[in-house]
Amino acid sequence: MHSIVEPDANTALVYDLTTVEAVNEELGITVLHMDFGNTSDRYGPGTALNVSEAFKIYGGQIHGVEAFMRVLKAGAPTGWPYEMKQPK
Repeated sequence: MHSIVEPDANTALVYDLTTVEAVNEELGITVLHMDFGNTSDRYGPGTALNVSEAFKIYGGQIHGVEAFMRVLKAGAPTGWPYEMKQPK
């Protein structure tokens, strides 16, 4: 049985699946991380598909996307700190 999670109508992000890892407004770069949870039915016992995507944004539009996918051990940390830093 699989759950289906609807994306947020305003942002198109799927919460509990998507994490905004980094935003650099000066360079117009945003990095998202998605952990699809335990995907052992597809990739083997105890594994999870993890995807990171970097977006280049300027002029209010996305001009480039770079995606990285890797099957990791389920529950593996992303390597990104979870402390949110606010601009001064």
